[in-house]
Amino acid sequence: MFKPLLIIPFNLKTFLATFFFSCLFFYSQAQYGFSGPGGYGVIRDYGSNYSKPITIKTLDYFNNVTYKFKVTLLNDSVEFIRSKIYADTVLNQTYLIKVNRKIEKDMPGRETKIYAKDTKIISRELYESPAIEGIATDSCWLFKVVNGQISAYSPLTSLNFLSTYYLNAFQVADGPIQKFDPKELEKAIADNPKAKKAFDKKNYYKAINVYNGSE
Repeated sequence: MFKPLLIIPFNLKTFLATFFFSCLFFYSQAQYGFSGPGGYGVIRDYGSNYSKPITIKTLDYFNNVTYKFKVTLLNDSVEFIRSKIYADTVLNQTYLIKVNRKIEKDMPGRETKIYAKDTKIISRELYESPAIEGIATDSCWLFKVVNGQISAYSPLTSLNFLSTYYLNAFQVADGPIQKFDPKELEKAIADNPKAKKAFDKKNYYKAINVYNGSE
């Protein structure tokens, strides 16, 4: 016996709503780096989504993209290297990768690691702004990402996603650059009630900006 086909009425509103949320879902995957080709199966950053201070071991969880760096080596020679900042978690050091495009892919010598300790300083250009410089230490480069009475440093150059968790060193006026320690920062901003309020909420990045008068 012939059975009529079940006809499901087309609902344009339902279709459009489903299509919109599907696009939103896939955009979120691309934006925040969920597992997939090249993904890590975790949210990769962006400061507020990863609630631990930045270290070389956690570098990959933060916004870290490729830039063109001007690199001054220990012998004062200068090279321009297009790379992101990589983390060697075994040696506890960061490095750039210099690519010799005259050598074919997968051949020895095509890629060379340039560690922070092999350089004096590196910098990247910013549009219509002074270059941001990275001071070489024995483990990483320190980029001054906040400038003021209290300056703050990060091992990454990203300025678009800055938050408390990007900071791993700070400096009061012309004093020494010191490891980021909330207790020491509290002493530095103690005379500013508004900065202290942000500090008490553990928003150390905002506390520094408030102290500097930029918020």
